Amino acid sequence: MAEFERRNFARLLGDGTLDEGFVAAAAEASVEAIALLPDGRVLVGGAFRQFGNLRRFGLVRLSSEGEPDPGFEPRFEIGLDRALVLALKVQPDGRVVVGGYFDSVNGQARRSLARVFEDGGLDPDFAMGVDVDSAKLAAAPVVRAIGLRADGRLFVGGGFRALDGRARLNLARLYGDGCLDASFDPVAGGGPTSPGRVAAVALLEDGRVIVAEQAAGGSAGTAGQLTVWTPQGDRTTSVPFEGDGGAEPLVTALATTDDGALLAGGSFQWVNGQPRWGLARFRLPPAGAFPNRLAITERPGGVRVHWDGPGRLFEAETLAGPWNEVEGAFSPLDRPVDPGARFYRLAE
Repeated sequence: MAEFERRNFARLLGDGTLDEGFVAAAAEASVEAIALLPDGRVLVGGAFRQFGNLRRFGLVRLSSEGEPDPGFEPRFEIGLDRALVLALKVQPDGRVVVGGYFDSVNGQARRSLARVFEDGGLDPDFAMGVDVDSAKLAAAPVVRAIGLRADGRLFVGGGFRALDGRARLNLARLYGDGCLDASFDPVAGGGPTSPGRVAAVALLEDGRVIVAEQAAGGSAGTAGQLTVWTPQGDRTTSVPFEGDGGAEPLVTALATTDDGALLAGGSFQWVNGQPRWGLARFRLPPAGAFPNRLAITERPGGVRVHWDGPGRLFEAETLAGPWNEVEGAFSPLDRPVDPGARFYRLAE
């Protein structure tokens, strides 16, 4: 790109050369997240407060030619500090889930996680509260990674202690409406298998999630690891990443390929004892047989029943039955307070 001026944002062709026809306005600060829209437009998030001639606070939408959209102007802010938009995920209905380091969106209180409509307006129904260990903000701003499953559920990773008042350490799964999915609980109490600060996630079709973490403790030079988690929140695999000297390498990007591989990028020199400089490729671990897991959480006026995988839902007043099938049920299912249905189970 030496012959062409591009400031913090550019588009490359498939062979890695610069796309000269895409001339985006200059971002006055770093770009941290990019999401492509089905119609060719581009969402760009970062630390900027100006994009070209327009005031834009953390998020801008560009045309397929790189022109900023004057009608899309959400504002991500955090007091006198510079807000950061670090993760973007577009849902099938066009709404955008945004993660980063901020405490307000369009003047409304939202801490580090929010959802905006296609016109940039704040979605009032998506209001998940994120509680954070403030000492970690400099090293890992609050929400850095968002993954979207085919069933609409979301994985959220970063540096936090709780979501909506429920203990979740650095990694959580939400329903598409922003409610916490209680059936995924990756050891929230900070035990030895709890996830470290999360920088990236990659989702597998069988419900597992691969997480790039910053390792907590460990030997000098060990800065990160890849871990694989089951749909229920159990860790099954861990691969260490290491570096030399005083620098703190970190895996910052993950991507899966059509031929069943995982690519990991970042600032590292060693992977599981083998030399790799900043980029490594893995064969994805084989899928396991994970049982369905059913969880029940309280909701205003009733309960919400969640489960993973296929199965028919039954309910009963006592464990002895009789058990009655809930016809047409799918997860999540809201049920009113009913003295005649206090127990739930799944069956094939």
